[in-house]
Parts: sequence; structure tokens; C-alpha cells
Amino acid sequence: MSNSIFGKRIKEIREGKGISQAELARRLGHASNSYVRDVERGLFTPPAKRLGPLARALGVPVIRLQEASLETRLRNLDGEVVAMLKDYKHLSVKDREAILKTYHRIKRGKDGPHR
Repeated sequence: MSNSIFGKRIKEIREGKGISQAELARRLGHASNSYVRDVERGLFTPPAKRLGPLARALGVPVIRLQEASLETRLRNLDGEVVAMLKDYKHLSVKDREAILKTYHRIKRGKDGPHR
């Protein structure tokens, strides 16, 4: 799964504000910059509950990070689902997140063991 869109967005914001990886890591309470480096390299996207602190540390509205996170996850979905969610741009990020979570629950139920 590629998380590179989100990582690139974080790096753009961080560099645009003149913040080093080490400084951002410090603001997030990490002892080293490896967390920030790994996010920027696209190794993972932080969970939704961590986007608020990350946005505050970068000095940007959390919606900018939510949109980047959603865009990253959409890149990894089936084409039909992506097309559907793109058609619903009038919905808030929160609503599109809910649709995405529902899709994943349905997919797990279809592909996983039956109860």
C-alpha cells in the first residue's frame, strides 16, 4: 500500500514552514526524527487520531491532512469505489471517511470467515 501522497504532503508543508524533521519530531514528542522520516517516505500514514496533533505541530488546519490521508487511501482502492467517492466530492471528508470505513467492513465480511 502506497502512502506516498500523504508523506509528500507532510514534507511539502514542513519544508514550506522551515521546520526540520528533528523539530517536527520534537513537537510530536518523539526522541528521534525516524517517525517523521518514515511518514514522509511513505512507509505508513498515521491513524486518524494522530492527524490533529500532527496538524497542530505543522501549524495547519487538520482538514489539509485529512484530505491527504483520504487521497492516499483512495489510491489503494478498487477503481469503481474510487470513482464513486470522487463523484461525492460535495460530501465532507468526514462523510467520505464513513463511506470508506463501511466499504472496508463490507469487504472484510465478504472476504473473511462467515459468522
